[in-house]
Amino acid sequence: MKRQMSLAMATVVATATLAMLARLATATHASVSLMSNGYEGPVVAISPSVDELYAVDVIDSIKKTIGEASEVMFRATRQRAFFRDVKILLPKTWTKTAYDQVAVTENFQDSDIRVDVSNAVYGNQPYTEQPGGCGDPGRYIHLTPDYLTDDTEAAKWGPRDKTFVHEWARLRWGVFDEIGYPDDPKYPLFYMDFSNYPFVSKPNYCANQELTGSKMDNTTGDLCNELNGLPTATCRFDPDASQVANSSLMSYYYLSSIEEFCDSTTRTPHVADAPNRHNEKCGRSSVWEVIESHADFTGGANPPVSSSMPTRFTVVRQEEAKFALVLDYSGSMASYDRILKLQMAARRWILHEVSMGSSVAIIKFTSTATLVAGLTTINNDATRQSLAQIIDSMAGGGTCIGCGLQMAIGNVSSVFGVVPCVLLSVIICVLLGVMFCDSLCVIFCFVMCLFVLFGVMVCVVECHILLCQIWCHFMYLICTSFSATLCNLFSVVSSTLFAVMSKGSIMAAQDKAFSQAEILHIDANPDYYNKHQETIDHLASGCQENDKITIHLTELSRPDMIIKKNHGNKTCLMTDKVAPSDKNMPAEDFDKLSQYRSEDKDQRLKYQSLTPRRFYECRKSLRENNVLSQEVFRKLRCVTCNISTAVICSEGSSLEMKRQMSLAMATVVATATLAMLARLATATHASVSLMSNGYEGPVVAISPSVDELYSVDVIDSIKACGRRKCEEKTIGEASEVMFRATRQRAFFRDVKILLPKTWTKTAYDQVAVTENFQDSDIRVDVSNAVYGNQPYTEQPGGCGDPGRYIHLTPDYLTDDTEAAKWGPRDKTFVHEWARLRWGVFDEIGYPDDPKYPLFYMDFSNYPFVSKPNYCANQELTGSKMDNTTGDLCNELNGLPTATCRFDPDASQVANSSLMSYYYLSSIEEFCDSTTRTPHVADAPNRHNEKCGRSSVWEVIESHADFTGGANPPVSSSMPTRFTVVRQEEAKFALVLDYSGSMASYDRILKLQMAARRWILHEVSMGSSVAIIKFTSTATLVAGLTTINNDATRQSLAQIIDSMAGGGTCIGCGLQMAIGNVLNGQRNAVILLITDGQENPTPPRMSDVMSDVIASGARVVTIAFGESADPNLELLAKNTNGKTFTVKDTDNGNQLNDAFLGALTYQPGEVLAETLIKIYETDYQGANRVFTEQFTVDASLGRDLTFKLETNTPSHVVSRPHLLRPDGTKIDSATFDSTSNTYAITEAMADVGQWTYSVGLSGSASNSISVSVSAKARTPNGEPIRTSAWASAGSGSVNAVTNPVIVYAEVKQGNNPVVGARVKALISETSSAGAPQELELHDNGNGGDSQAGDGIYSGYLTKYSSVGRYSVKAQVWSDGGALVNNGFTTSRRKRSHKAARYVRSVSAHPLGTTPYCCGSVVPLDPATATPTGNFTRVAPGGSFQVTVIPTGDSFAPSRVTDLHMTLEKTNLSLTWTATGDDFDTGTVSGYEIRMAHNATHLHEDAFDSAANATTLLLSVAESANLTLLLVEAGRKVALELTLEEEVKYDTPYLVALRAVDDAGNKSLVSNIVSVLIPPPPPPADKTGLSLTLIVIG
Repeated sequence: MKRQMSLAMATVVATATLAMLARLATATHASVSLMSNGYEGPVVAISPSVDELYAVDVIDSIKKTIGEASEVMFRATRQRAFFRDVKILLPKTWTKTAYDQVAVTENFQDSDIRVDVSNAVYGNQPYTEQPGGCGDPGRYIHLTPDYLTDDTEAAKWGPRDKTFVHEWARLRWGVFDEIGYPDDPKYPLFYMDFSNYPFVSKPNYCANQELTGSKMDNTTGDLCNELNGLPTATCRFDPDASQVANSSLMSYYYLSSIEEFCDSTTRTPHVADAPNRHNEKCGRSSVWEVIESHADFTGGANPPVSSSMPTRFTVVRQEEAKFALVLDYSGSMASYDRILKLQMAARRWILHEVSMGSSVAIIKFTSTATLVAGLTTINNDATRQSLAQIIDSMAGGGTCIGCGLQMAIGNVSSVFGVVPCVLLSVIICVLLGVMFCDSLCVIFCFVMCLFVLFGVMVCVVECHILLCQIWCHFMYLICTSFSATLCNLFSVVSSTLFAVMSKGSIMAAQDKAFSQAEILHIDANPDYYNKHQETIDHLASGCQENDKITIHLTELSRPDMIIKKNHGNKTCLMTDKVAPSDKNMPAEDFDKLSQYRSEDKDQRLKYQSLTPRRFYECRKSLRENNVLSQEVFRKLRCVTCNISTAVICSEGSSLEMKRQMSLAMATVVATATLAMLARLATATHASVSLMSNGYEGPVVAISPSVDELYSVDVIDSIKACGRRKCEEKTIGEASEVMFRATRQRAFFRDVKILLPKTWTKTAYDQVAVTENFQDSDIRVDVSNAVYGNQPYTEQPGGCGDPGRYIHLTPDYLTDDTEAAKWGPRDKTFVHEWARLRWGVFDEIGYPDDPKYPLFYMDFSNYPFVSKPNYCANQELTGSKMDNTTGDLCNELNGLPTATCRFDPDASQVANSSLMSYYYLSSIEEFCDSTTRTPHVADAPNRHNEKCGRSSVWEVIESHADFTGGANPPVSSSMPTRFTVVRQEEAKFALVLDYSGSMASYDRILKLQMAARRWILHEVSMGSSVAIIKFTSTATLVAGLTTINNDATRQSLAQIIDSMAGGGTCIGCGLQMAIGNVLNGQRNAVILLITDGQENPTPPRMSDVMSDVIASGARVVTIAFGESADPNLELLAKNTNGKTFTVKDTDNGNQLNDAFLGALTYQPGEVLAETLIKIYETDYQGANRVFTEQFTVDASLGRDLTFKLETNTPSHVVSRPHLLRPDGTKIDSATFDSTSNTYAITEAMADVGQWTYSVGLSGSASNSISVSVSAKARTPNGEPIRTSAWASAGSGSVNAVTNPVIVYAEVKQGNNPVVGARVKALISETSSAGAPQELELHDNGNGGDSQAGDGIYSGYLTKYSSVGRYSVKAQVWSDGGALVNNGFTTSRRKRSHKAARYVRSVSAHPLGTTPYCCGSVVPLDPATATPTGNFTRVAPGGSFQVTVIPTGDSFAPSRVTDLHMTLEKTNLSLTWTATGDDFDTGTVSGYEIRMAHNATHLHEDAFDSAANATTLLLSVAESANLTLLLVEAGRKVALELTLEEEVKYDTPYLVALRAVDDAGNKSLVSNIVSVLIPPPPPPADKTGLSLTLIVIG
């Protein structure tokens, strides 16, 4: 009997505990934190008791009240705190009010501010429930709807903003009122002041100046009477409106002068003897003393900042709780009948306590954990019984609590996350198949959610079948990677819209007729029809004759409602008939509901909702042999949806057939999903994808160098319009321009605008996840001297290669007059987007350009005429105007003079090309090779030269966006959605390989030193770092820790030891990083460092690849040695990360460079505050003294930092010192033993050559690494900077089919540095030798796209073996380099109408090169600035080469600058020599041909047109001309004598090929031509003249 009583009692207690946990789980408090001076996490919860009629006014008032209170608090806390992020929680009963997202942990009981009905004591007065003592937080602030919405009522209590700060001080910091209360025995309204004689009565308050005012009787309105020196009980103090005092906000806070709290200092002296509540509770301490002792401010936390930020509000709504019961079934649970007590309590809790709609999962753990019931929604008693029965009393085994928790947050939390993921996304739910489990298993189904914007599918599994769990987890990870964006886009209603298709038919979208729709079924809550009647009616209005559209409305408040909508002779039936929950619907009734029009009139379909109702028998299969085709999935559309569960059953009694159908469909979906991931991973810009015709992911990043004063206008202009009166818009309207230009195949759906972290006053929608300035697609940055405010695209690659970024200036975006110089913003943007995304080029000439002239001679028809250099499908009408005089142009030898410009008429018939005169109103398309918009293939423009005469549209159609029929035309585009984000500090997870192989070559010691140095010196303050070690398993040795002082750096650095041993489970480390550490973090970066191939046992890298991609974290991989896993590059590429390779012979600099590469993802600083590396070297040798020099140039020198790292402290026997250029010594080196690093800093380094020296041990087995960095010389200066990269990116490459080009950018600010010496050092991992040196050039030849743009390029042609290759750039100048500061300008003003657009006449003053830039960036030596001597070093990452060339596989590069002069029989040719392998080495010869028709010299005819051309020089002949066979990059001159004298009025065209010693031929060069016009009459004859035209 005692046992039974004990069981009963334990059951009661356990049940009560579980019930309490249930309430806690549904009401988890979202903690409030003060981070970087901004409060994040306060929850304003609206009670269900508040009528939803208040909704709009209440929400608006909350935003206004707290938004304004934020600034009041900022001043009151002396610029130390404001409200950054506040959530407004709607009650679940509010079904008609829009919200931003589903609540995660927010709930009413744990909210900070409650909006609830008034009570009899306080009425509408705001108050704080404050039961604790001094410094203890209050429970909540109470506000009433009337207070928030009735200004008259609110005015009784003072301004809402100050009132709120007054209450927040009580809630957050635990201070109290400094004022008296009527008739209060402790805290009277007046007290006697005995501090000075004569003694007087005073009002009970605290202020730093005595308040002026009157003591008025509350009943008579007269002056007060006194009794024994004190005013009578009806007396009140009425302070004057105007006061000198500025404190205290805990007293008469409503007075306009009151802005601070009383303090014990002279600033706002505290009245310690006033008998108020604060003095009594806080022992006479001042309010500010108490506030400053709070954790928000103690120890100097959150020091004052210059400005606050606008408050960001998020409206959320609560949903049902999800419980995971993690139950101990170990052997010890059998003692004292614990397992029986647990069984009874848990069963009772499930059967009687958990509310309907909640979800429960059950996990048992012993030595391992078992998921015995997946997350199951409690929606009827049968479900309760089924779950309760699972809980048995069979205990035995060990106790692994962590196993149970891990399963709860892993296997079950994946399902937890599906609900908000799906609820907060617009979806179409398509049922795939059904299968029955045993009697203890709930029915399960696949619910595939087709995201309209992304085409991503999620599988929700409701049965504990391993295959399904794996599938669900996989699909959920894909879902969650996109759900954050989707959640901001759609208001979700409590409804479900299902479409059931048959034989490839599809449900039409809202605005399309239901010509093929068979059944439309809406399963909704009681208010659905009332809220969405218009939507339902609109859907029904599209039905066709004989269609019967069934609207199924469950549990309506008016169950007899049947609505018919008649549309002419068409009838659509909407009914609310519902099958009873306890029996099957009669077949004949169901038939009536399921009839639909189809090509097969006899076909019928059964439909059933899986709410608690039973399955109905399915009479006809959805398809005879398949569930749904891929085509159907691709065509699905939806208007507004929510979550539910549905099933389509196919005819057949075989359970196995149903299994096969479900698996077949899963295979189809998995294949489609993996294909989608592949497309995302290989997209032009990794974050940009074209999905269902809409571009998603373009990032417009604003530079920290842009003044925040521009913020509103810049953001508005990006979205729509710069100034209020502007007429030209940017991306918003560019979307429609692009939609027409791509023939209805592409538009901008989703664009992000990234604000710099330095912009603290500008509102934004959310924190950036992965967006950063360096990887952005469009950059808003200050202008440079070369381009001014002209929009341009950095485009160093070849035809079809994506550009790096589009550059726009703030003035271009905000000044309509400036923007008008370049044409309408929308068309200008599409013009630049075509260059960035699709790798096409301008189809227009440039003034004075040697390759792409403004005019050329057209030899296609006689008489030969000069034409403007453009592409159009109709000849443009216009005038040739002199750019200096405004008069008609003069001609010289048939061609207009150099100052001539073509001014097209405003009205044209042509509609192409957007790569030419795109600003003309009729121009809407790109040139094509078809008759629709015929391409002008012989015009000598940049596109024809780069793309081999292919049309722009041909190149665009071959892009992955459109190739193979991808993204076929659609009827309409969608408005562009913009999200403003701001970058926050990076969160780094160091995932470090501690396997046994890391002990080889001292890898683990090198890793230890580099990682420690990175943590101690490189990671910026505010960033966060976690450390994970992996061997055969993974261990979290340091959780995510914010770097906020040197002590934190030291503690993290000390954790990194050098004890290596065990296997290599890379997947384990990655899994821990995205699960335990970076889950939910924004701007997350994983640094993965490893040296070996991973273990064969899972989880492997490939197993977690999709999870890592879905997490949003970018992975920077660092591969030690040649054996590191080959999947590292793929991982980095797929996550938009970077990859680096470290040779085992490296002494530290390669590894340090790799760590520094991860810092790209830290929020950017203005360029002047960026550390620039000017020198580095490694030394390993026997010298006892090591001395070298480095140069400090005039562009930098501030905060110079010299660092010397050694592999062992004993190697340095005398610490390093520096010698300034004047010979004075700096001997102040400090040593950090954690990273074995010596450091010397100099606040301002002198310009000139510096020397350093260090004493060494003489041991050749030890090494040192030295680096020197500095900032710009002045805070507003722009240093010379360098960056490097390879065309292979971070991935793997076949070097035969995709030759690698190495690039290095050298600029001062944004201005090109020309004439520098640039050398790339290429290291191959398996080679112990010195790096290969590759000279890079900025000459516009070979691998270099444009001369003088500051980007130096060169082909990498030599490979020792397959494997990893790392890139580093060394840049220097011995004084000959120049900074291009723009073109010479003239003072003359333009008056001619041709100045409308610079594509015909420049916005620059006349007499200059009008716009930039063609084959060369013009340089004016008069305005250029000599750089003086300087050096720079920049890492360029690494890439993996999978196939290397054998023998001589590379042909010479194409000659692109052939020039010719011809007089009588004398022919002179000049060009830049190309190389044996692209632009490297020396060719073996040239083949030069002449023709009278350009077509005979084209690529496809050059070799076969022997009879139509004259061979001027053969390869064999040229092989004997040593002057021609010079090193690539040098100038070549050739003089030839023709057999016949040239004829008048006859075109002579010449082109050449280069050939190497293996017989590889280059592409045909540009075609040059000469036309000798007939001689003038004898009297005027002054001699022959020549015309030189470059036409290809």
